[in-house]
Amino acid sequence: MNEANVNDNEAEISTVTIQPPPPFELVFSRNTSLVDVRISSPSSVILASVFRGLALNSSVRILQVGEMSAMGITTSMNADCATQLQRMLERNRSIHRLALQGFHWDEAHALKSVANGLRRNKSLRVLELLQIMTTTAQNQGDCDGDNSTNLMMSIITMKNLKRLSIIGCELPDMSFNVAIEDAASFKNVSGLNMEVDIPLITSIPCVSKRGTDKKMEDIQPGDSESDAQDHPRLEELRLVECALSGPAIQSLQRGWEHHSFLRILDLRSNSLEDDSCHAIAEVLNTAKSLTKVILEDNIIGDDGLTILSRNGLNRNTTLKTMCLKENNFGPSGVQVLADALQYNQCLDKLDLSYNYVADEGATALGTMLSRNRALRELVLESTSIGGLGVSGLVSSLKLNNSLYKLNISGNLFGETGVQALSALLTEGEDNACPLKSLRLSSCQLGDLGVAAIATALVSNTSLEEIVMPFNRFGDVGADAIGQLIPKWKGLESLQIQFNLFSEIGFEKIVKGLSMNYYLKSMYLLNAGPSNRKIDHLFQEMQHWIRLNRGGRQVLNEPTMSPALWPLVLAKADRAYSLDALHFLLTQRPDVVCSRAS
Repeated sequence: MNEANVNDNEAEISTVTIQPPPPFELVFSRNTSLVDVRISSPSSVILASVFRGLALNSSVRILQVGEMSAMGITTSMNADCATQLQRMLERNRSIHRLALQGFHWDEAHALKSVANGLRRNKSLRVLELLQIMTTTAQNQGDCDGDNSTNLMMSIITMKNLKRLSIIGCELPDMSFNVAIEDAASFKNVSGLNMEVDIPLITSIPCVSKRGTDKKMEDIQPGDSESDAQDHPRLEELRLVECALSGPAIQSLQRGWEHHSFLRILDLRSNSLEDDSCHAIAEVLNTAKSLTKVILEDNIIGDDGLTILSRNGLNRNTTLKTMCLKENNFGPSGVQVLADALQYNQCLDKLDLSYNYVADEGATALGTMLSRNRALRELVLESTSIGGLGVSGLVSSLKLNNSLYKLNISGNLFGETGVQALSALLTEGEDNACPLKSLRLSSCQLGDLGVAAIATALVSNTSLEEIVMPFNRFGDVGADAIGQLIPKWKGLESLQIQFNLFSEIGFEKIVKGLSMNYYLKSMYLLNAGPSNRKIDHLFQEMQHWIRLNRGGRQVLNEPTMSPALWPLVLAKADRAYSLDALHFLLTQRPDVVCSRAS
């Protein structure tokens, strides 16, 4: 390349100009039809332009800014961008839901701007903070005190906020404690409703001391203190992956010990240990409306579970769901829990999955079920329960008519457990199975185990769903299912995907399905390669399932009154016209002829 060409290229490069960002300010300020806006950009210039436009917008109701990062990488928001966000929060009256994801503020002025904007906002009902980092220095001159405290104080003083989610954020225990305890001294601020599970357009009735119903949007900031105190207070609290410790949980409990409106408490993935359980147990006692507690993915041990059981669960009369999945307790803790729940009359779902329950804990739970009449669903997935544990668990179900759902997936209970389950499922005149759903995924049942379960279902008319994927059974087990499916009279959903049977077993199952009128949902996809025959069998399976959903049992009933045929066929025509017509033409031509005449 000669010198002249080089100079020409340099001249071309020197004349290239950087195009300004799109006029987001104009787009958002003038648009009157946008309702949901989701934007992700590392550029503070673009975000600032969006915020300037949305400050004048009157149609957008949902705004999501930023994105979650699997690596925990966050984007810095500079002072100018934060100032425009503050301006938008102060002026916009249409945005009801705001999600800020993956940001960090390393300037004190930027965080202070966001805090001021939230404090003065009058429209937000839902605020979501995900992977937010507040790491500004506390000794900067333009910021009074800790910045994360200011941010939390601003959120707590938002009078119209109904839902708050804080997930994966950096919230030091001390700053969070100060915010909660200081907020408890506010008299003219209505209580915070975190994560209220209601539509945005729903009105929450509120009964005043005068006995008249008022709606949340009817109560203005200038209303009397008594009216403000009548507002629904904290209803759902979700603090997930916030690295909270025992002192933080105790502070939360002290801050809201006089507020009995808590409905859902979600403290997943906070590495909570036994020292947090005293405060949680106190919440169980003081929150008179508490219905759901989620303590999943913590490290609560036997001592902590004992505290929760004896000081909380045995006194609570409102809790409906308790999730203790993925903690660190063993059989001794489970035995204490089972003793506390023997005469409990409110809890209807208990999840102990991925803990070491073992045979001793399962037997204790079985004893509890023989006396408990409230529990509806028990989840014991991957809890190291063997054959003796399953036997002890299900033998008590003969004395229980309330448990409808049982999940013991991921446990290897062998032939002993299979025999106990088969005896439970086999119904007779004096033996009715209460279960509606049974989940047995990844239990390595094999051909013999699946055949035994399939045989027991012949006499069972109460079980509606059985789940058995990843059980390593082949064509022998599939053949047993295919032969017995026509005799099943109650089962509506069968899941046997990801097992070892071939297209031969697949074909036998579909053949049996053609003579079953009850199954309305079936999953039997395997991980092997597909071919034309498997595709055809899959389509045939869907055909019979669709017919069952459309009422094939009625279509095939020979004693059906002729006067009802028009109604039955009209329903079939609307829902599954092609399948119903094919079925009637091939198997009930007499019906088609009477319909035509």
